[in-house]
Amino acid sequence: MLEFNDLSYRIGGRPLFDGASAFIADGWKVGLIGRNGTGKSTLLRLIREEAGKGDGSISLRRKLRRPMSRCWRWCLLQTKNATR
Repeated sequence: MLEFNDLSYRIGGRPLFDGASAFIADGWKVGLIGRNGTGKSTLLRLIREEAGKGDGSISLRRKLRRPMSRCWRWCLLQTKNATR
């Protein structure tokens, strides 16, 4: 389960998220789609706590069926391939 509430994050004064909220239940399959620079990879980095801390809350159930690192690599691969 992943949930984030009222998430706000800026890079260089430019807002990527402003009050974003979402809930993803166990077993749901979700894709991130958007233009380059809209924050897809940054959102994944925030979830993995690799991009500092944004305003708001992020709750991630740590006991996943697949290791998060495997999912993370797959998401990055898909993002890179989508831009080609």
